[in-house]
Amino acid sequence: MISKRACISSAVVLFAVCTAAGVLLAQHGSSDSQPASKTTVTEPAPQSNVQPLPQVQQLAQARVSRFAAVDVVIDSKDQPLAAYQISFAASAGDVSIVSIEGGKHAAFAEPPYYDPKAIQNERAILAGFSTRGAGDLPKGRTRVATVHVEIRGNVEPQFEWKVQVAATVKGESIPVEVSVHTQKGAL
Repeated sequence: MISKRACISSAVVLFAVCTAAGVLLAQHGSSDSQPASKTTVTEPAPQSNVQPLPQVQQLAQARVSRFAAVDVVIDSKDQPLAAYQISFAASAGDVSIVSIEGGKHAAFAEPPYYDPKAIQNERAILAGFSTRGAGDLPKGRTRVATVHVEIRGNVEPQFEWKVQVAATVKGESIPVEVSVHTQKGAL
């Protein structure tokens, strides 16, 4: 099975070869079977009107990629946040997770736990916990992770997430709200 990237690369190479062939034919006439003459051309070569096919242009644009940082924020209201587990995935766009870094509060400054193989499938389950006392844990809104992504093509990415569990000290389950925000200037 041929991969999407191999098809795009082949299309771009084919486009370059066809464009070069078109330019050569426009400069040197058709490829008739007549022998080439040894006359010197004193007139400038005509400009080529060869235009790329729309499909080739779309494939070339699809190769364009950019990077973004997506912050994962948990709001534990007035409860200290000691542990969480969240699923995170791209629901629209051609997106790959590149890396994951820790959060802002010292309790979650280290990167969360995740499966490195799972991020190759454009999804991750992020999990973090802290054994600190209630006074040393974040309350309210806190960034627990930043997910770095590569975005290919012109489709703006959409992300989905789901809280699987959140807990305060002694493992007591608490309700939380999660939001994700793309850092400004990243897209």
